[in-house]
Amino acid sequence: MKKNVTILAFCGLMAASASAQVQPATVPDIPIWSTIENTGLAIAPYYNWNAVVFDDMSGNYVVQWHDPASGLLLHQTMQQGINPDIAYNANRDNVNVSYDLTGMVWVDDYNYTATPLYTLGANNPIAPGFNSNIDMNSLGQGILTWEDGATVWMCSFTSAPFAAGPPVPVGPGAHPDIALCDDGITIVLTYQQGGILVVDTYDYPSLTGGTIMPIAPPTMLPPGGLGYSYPRVQANRNSMFGPPDLYTIVAQDNMGGGLFDVWSYFFVGPGTPVNTDLTNIAVNMCAPSFPLPVVAYDRDQVHVAFAQNYTCSGIPSPPIRRDVLMKEYDYFGTPIFGPTVYREVNSSMLNFTFSSTSLNTEYDGDYMVTSANYCEGVCFNDPAYLIWKFRDQGVPVFRTTQDNFTVSIDKGVTSNLINVEVSSLDETITEEDVEMDFALYDQSGRLIEIPTFERNGMTFQIDATSLEQGIYLLQYTLNGETKAERIPHFTN
Repeated sequence: MKKNVTILAFCGLMAASASAQVQPATVPDIPIWSTIENTGLAIAPYYNWNAVVFDDMSGNYVVQWHDPASGLLLHQTMQQGINPDIAYNANRDNVNVSYDLTGMVWVDDYNYTATPLYTLGANNPIAPGFNSNIDMNSLGQGILTWEDGATVWMCSFTSAPFAAGPPVPVGPGAHPDIALCDDGITIVLTYQQGGILVVDTYDYPSLTGGTIMPIAPPTMLPPGGLGYSYPRVQANRNSMFGPPDLYTIVAQDNMGGGLFDVWSYFFVGPGTPVNTDLTNIAVNMCAPSFPLPVVAYDRDQVHVAFAQNYTCSGIPSPPIRRDVLMKEYDYFGTPIFGPTVYREVNSSMLNFTFSSTSLNTEYDGDYMVTSANYCEGVCFNDPAYLIWKFRDQGVPVFRTTQDNFTVSIDKGVTSNLINVEVSSLDETITEEDVEMDFALYDQSGRLIEIPTFERNGMTFQIDATSLEQGIYLLQYTLNGETKAERIPHFTN
């Protein structure tokens, strides 16, 4: 697991009288493909499998599934199409890839069949267009956007089996991105309109019927330079770490002369952002040529990554003149480590000037995130290789139950034992202070059994031998407070 390392101050990176501090990466980079065009990344809930999708530069897109700890390639598939994006269904058994082919937007759905194999369900044509982006929330609801004829479009969809709702035009614009909040209602759509960054919010149930109903008036964000481009949006996915109406939008603003600013806008519900930050404030005098920023929610934090090209005189070496950098915020947009501190994502010394970076975390609303099941994946490219890596800067800090209890569940995916470990930050609390009860439900909410368990101190072990293979909901009651987590069980 990646540990925190000493922050180094590179005095050559100067902007706005601030000195950038870059924390070097320690996790090795893993090249996974040569010469690529476009990337996307999603992480499977429950397994942490990283699904990376990209163009192979020959008219095909490729999906690779990687083990996050070892980088081992678990499975790979290829289909015709370019400019792909990817999303996981929250119930972990369905992957959806949107892409362009023959002037149309398509979505391919892959269904989980056996560890770690995903099988193509169908190639589903949606509508004429290109530049599609796709998202799914923790309820398994799908949303898709694309552009055609200088107009932004969107539609809803369901998966397993896949079925698209009616395509609906939104208005003039380009390079749209979209997120569907976990309230099952709020669509966040962002796109560039001229050089202006537009943020729309719409009602999802209305879209499923073929109409669009705005939730709030559009938010129009004028650029400080020549114009915004390539906006990206991400929404909160887990109520452990904040309400479902949290979302963040990032985009690059062309300042001329090869200089781009990277901006981040933090929202709590539709309307005006609660905070705005010039993400690359400490390095924006060193022109980041086409930074293409991306964003992901990470527990209580928001992470923004971008490609950085250093052109300042006097910059020390190492580091080299190009990096992928990350800045970390709380969800109200306050930098965690200060406005000028960055983490270096790449370990290798290559040219990342035009990196198409993708970023995601294993972060879903259907289960409790713990240090055992959390990971953050990043993929980025240099001129010759697509690089994927597992990134974890240390043991996560989680919101806890009452009395500072933290519950960690080993779901027993490959065994017949489910282990539940209770811990506390309060050293005066002992096992006598912990009372725990359990119940198991099927996916329809029907009570299966009150399981028996063995207890060893503050660790509880449930025998799942009698369960048929499938997905269950494990409900636990700790000192009167009840929570639940989904459990995949595939062993008998």
